[in-house]
Amino acid sequence: MNYSVFASGVIGYKNRLKSKKSQDYMEYKVFDKGTICALADGHSTEFFKYSYEGAKFACKSMISVLEKYLEKMQDLENDLEKNIIQKIIYNEWKDMVEKHYYTLNPVVFKTEYIKYGTTLIGVLISDEKIVYIKLGDGNILVKKENKYTKVIDTKKNRTVDSMGKENAHEKMMYFVDNIGTNKINNIVIFTDGYENGFYSEKEMFEDLDKTIVKYNKNIFSRMNLYKNYKKHLNFISDKRSKDDISIIFLNKK
Repeated sequence: MNYSVFASGVIGYKNRLKSKKSQDYMEYKVFDKGTICALADGHSTEFFKYSYEGAKFACKSMISVLEKYLEKMQDLENDLEKNIIQKIIYNEWKDMVEKHYYTLNPVVFKTEYIKYGTTLIGVLISDEKIVYIKLGDGNILVKKENKYTKVIDTKKNRTVDSMGKENAHEKMMYFVDNIGTNKINNIVIFTDGYENGFYSEKEMFEDLDKTIVKYNKNIFSRMNLYKNYKKHLNFISDKRSKDDISIIFLNKK
């Protein structure tokens, strides 16, 4: 099942005031056997000094690990159930963090993983299955039969689940969807900076619908969307959420 990808993001109002870059990171790769997307929201307070790097490493780890399963999809669900995939993602992230930390602090003997704290979302689409993985906030929505559904709810914790916490892999949630029985037209993943920019889910769903219509209408409408969508996201951040925004649309061809 083929999906096209449209991704965009902006620096949040609060970070622009401080002349800081976005602490979000997103990446996607299209392969012969599928598409993999990853999106992470680095914690933005001063304590989380390397949260952008943490978000970047988390996305790269997610894609690196899931890519290998495109060649062995028969093992994927079982390895998720046994927490094998989650642990590999977490350990690869820790390895990247450790290398980065020691380039900056060569005489320090203990890596402060917490300073790289970030949430993480990953989606793998193959001809057989769609796999969703989530740690922390942010959201994954699917649209089928003109209705949006959240794939994985956010845990109601006092503090957000984070890659920077010990044994973060144990907190990763997942869902596996069989494409043969579930025809999904659109998948949207985004950081909470987008969701918090609306007064209601209904308002957010309407905004997503407008974007999808513009993307699918014709080539001229799509080019106009590419040109102006960052302005739209800046408006959402400036007027309401004040946060960095990153969003990825996967649209069935």
